[in-house]
Amino acid sequence: MAPRRKLALEPKADRQVTYTHGATHTSDEIETEAKPVQIAWDERLRLLIECQGISPNFNGLDLADLAIIAESCDILAYPPGSSLMKKNGEANFVAVVLRGLAVVVDKDFKEGQAWFPLARLRPGAIAGEVSLFQGGKRAADVVASIGLVVVQFYFDGSSFFT
Repeated sequence: MAPRRKLALEPKADRQVTYTHGATHTSDEIETEAKPVQIAWDERLRLLIECQGISPNFNGLDLADLAIIAESCDILAYPPGSSLMKKNGEANFVAVVLRGLAVVVDKDFKEGQAWFPLARLRPGAIAGEVSLFQGGKRAADVVASIGLVVVQFYFDGSSFFT
């Protein structure tokens, strides 16, 4: 078995973070908020159709279903280093990766100055679904890595299981 590659996301002394893909960001850029992506409805629909073609889980929807999602759901871009989900945070949404890369890490588990990635989420991957079924708290952190764009589906705790 190949050794796990470390993901270096820890701030260095010069207040910068370096990622394994080579990008460097100052600590002022870390933990920034997601930005709504201002894209036309037809582009939103195209992203959803493309994602459905590569996702093992987010598929089987017809064009009418995708049109409703394109119209009503949030499509957000996350800057590198920002948190999509935080461990022990409330589980009130799931996200489907449309573009880019996110990394699932447990910030409580470090070896040296690096976090081990528990998973890499590429286009088509779903994030946050486990915590909806296991008590409503996030089990790990999900951090944006490269050009992350997601569609987020929100749930209130009372209606999800009824």
